[in-house]
Amino acid sequence: MNMTERMAEARKILSLSLEQKTNEFGEIYYRAEFNNGAELERFFTETLMNVKGFSSKVIGNTLLVFDKN
Repeated sequence: MNMTERMAEARKILSLSLEQKTNEFGEIYYRAEFNNGAELERFFTETLMNVKGFSSKVIGNTLLVFDKN
């Protein structure tokens, strides 16, 4: 899937690929745990890289994705 397709389908892809959560302020974010850094990197580069409108944070092998403010 190219970048244009990923951007058009970003929220759908996130909903299908990652667990949707809500923080204490009612803000939606997406979360996924990976077995290792290589799996996380592969997911990020093939799915999220260069998709506008989202920010991400990695903590260990856990990826958090949220709307960019």
